[in-house]
Amino acid sequence: MYSINPKWSAAVFGDIYSSTYLNLNLASIIGPAIEYNIFPWDKSDRQVFTIAYHFNINYFNYNELTIYDELEEWRTSQALELSFILRQPWGEIENTLEASHYFYDFSKNKLSLESEASINIVKGLSLYMELETELIH
Repeated sequence: MYSINPKWSAAVFGDIYSSTYLNLNLASIIGPAIEYNIFPWDKSDRQVFTIAYHFNINYFNYNELTIYDELEEWRTSQALELSFILRQPWGEIENTLEASHYFYDFSKNKLSLESEASINIVKGLSLYMELETELIH
């Protein structure tokens, strides 16, 4: 991540993974992103509220033929992500809402929401909760 100024940053992200559940022998994603933080980055140890745009180049190599008769494919996609993180002495809350789609077919899209909370009970013990939901087309 490269800080352009107190509120803007840019980066190149990448990910490589495999999942038999998702029929993925190999998946890789790489692409640039730009991000705006409502709060200055020097306050990011306590609170972060970002709006980010990602452009991705995706490669998928499948274990078995997909419903679209594909064993391998390259796809470009984009995503808009809102993220809020609040860190306090009592714990931490993090929420991320992301909307994304493939450029070759806008009807293939996803809306996802991830929420996490960690509440400190006593020193060395905290309660952690996570909720993740996705609407995939």
